[in-house]
Amino acid sequence: MLYVLKRATTPGLALLALKTSVHHRYRMGADPFAKVKSMIKGMLTKLNEKQAQDSKQGAFCDEEMGKTTKSQKRKGEDVQKMKDRIASLTADLTQTKADIATATKDMADITSATGEAKTIRVRSQARENVD
Repeated sequence: MLYVLKRATTPGLALLALKTSVHHRYRMGADPFAKVKSMIKGMLTKLNEKQAQDSKQGAFCDEEMGKTTKSQKRKGEDVQKMKDRIASLTADLTQTKADIATATKDMADITSATGEAKTIRVRSQARENVD
């Protein structure tokens, strides 16, 4: 074919040879768009593979987000439980400190009353011994 095109002496003869060649190839089953069709099919295959891969990745991300959300909620509840427990223990500590302060005051009052009673007894015995 190239040989005929190179040897053509006029543009009309070259055009005729080219048209004949294209017509002959097309009739012989050679599709002039075969390569383009092949490229388009290849691109579609790649796009379908990418879409499948993106779908898998999206499903994985959705699953992981669900796990993370559940874990975050559970941990938030655990933190709230600990805060409530700390508040309860703080209240218990405050009450215990108040009880200790009351007991200390009562002990001081008892010690003072015992001291006064001892003084009164000593004076009373001293009076009995003097009489």
